[in-house]
Amino acid sequence: MTITAIIETVTDWVQDNICNQLKLKAAPENGEAVDEGYEYKLVTPTAFPLFIPTADRKPPACPATIPCCCVQILEGEDTPPKHSRAVKLRLCVATWSPGEHGRDYYLPDGSGGYRQSDATTFAKSESGWKDAWNFADVAIAELEKASTVGGLRVATELGIKFGPFTEQNAVPNLWPFWYAWVEFWIDAAVSRTSPDYSEFL
Repeated sequence: MTITAIIETVTDWVQDNICNQLKLKAAPENGEAVDEGYEYKLVTPTAFPLFIPTADRKPPACPATIPCCCVQILEGEDTPPKHSRAVKLRLCVATWSPGEHGRDYYLPDGSGGYRQSDATTFAKSESGWKDAWNFADVAIAELEKASTVGGLRVATELGIKFGPFTEQNAVPNLWPFWYAWVEFWIDAAVSRTSPDYSEFL
């Protein structure tokens, strides 16, 4: 399988098996102020190959560029005698949350269930980091239970790593944006077709 096909296959799998499980706050893309009474929108994150597109280049069906998960290739290795290819991939999750909105809270509905609060209060805080790590946890859980990702074997014997984004070995404060990553290896078969020289013989 080609490198581009691997990236596209894994991106589709991430959308179907990870992103579609979630609803997260959409980052405003028009410079809206986030203050008292701000009504946020919950959206399903989008899986992108390699990078987050700019707002003017996002796919038409994409509700917001963040939250998202980017599928990036870090390194790979072909073993020609075995017709095998090992590829190390990184899932980069990005979320947006400036704090607690009134609708983040669920209240007893009197029948044993819960209803979302209709309060329009808003309090800025650093608690939004939880969204990124919950996103990462869903990704890790899905990879751990998947034997294949779009037909590509997940090499769980090599481990699944995860961590925060860092700059110069420090975790930057990019409030209200939050980032985490998950790394894993997949195995893919490689089939090379030899050139046909019969016409020259």
